Amino acid sequence: MTQYTRSKAKASLELLKSTGNGLDAVLVYPTGVIGPYDYKISPVSKTIIDFTNKKLRFSLDGAYDFVDVRDVAVGCILACDKGKTGESYILSGGRVTVDELMTMLEGITGVKKPRYKIPIMLAKTAATFSPIYYRLSRTQPCFTRYSIYTLLSNSLISHKKASNDLGYFPQDIKKSVADNVGWLREHGVFLK
Repeated sequence: MTQYTRSKAKASLELLKSTGNGLDAVLVYPTGVIGPYDYKISPVSKTIIDFTNKKLRFSLDGAYDFVDVRDVAVGCILACDKGKTGESYILSGGRVTVDELMTMLEGITGVKKPRYKIPIMLAKTAATFSPIYYRLSRTQPCFTRYSIYTLLSNSLISHKKASNDLGYFPQDIKKSVADNVGWLREHGVFLK
């Protein structure tokens, strides 16, 4: 667990404690956010950029649940309007395997997906030493020990409670991926 995830967990617990003392608050937990308007270039957008610029030579097994940034915004508004004080709502979108993401990107960009998958143990070993390389090269990591852990963890996440209580219904993640690619292309992020 990273310092970032620890701090989020601690803040969530403190907020929930405060709702017992009269604070009117709800919590939302988005999964992996994807979509347009990514001005700071998230790790997901970095993967899309590397894919499109043919810098991804391999892939690996794993999956994660992604949600469109626009659905997160709507989910936050719905939580403010309809959420129950002290409740938490997962704002998920859809589970996508690494291979499915690569296939989507191939269909959207016309760039062939990587043909080779590296074994997970090799990826974990490389990730142990990669922070040194990325620090020296001053580039954003392609993968880290935490990202590999995340891809291998449980990605079967449900937004059923948010749907039932708030009326939250996320869009198809394929559209989100296509819109993410379109936005990056429109803003000249790709080399091509």
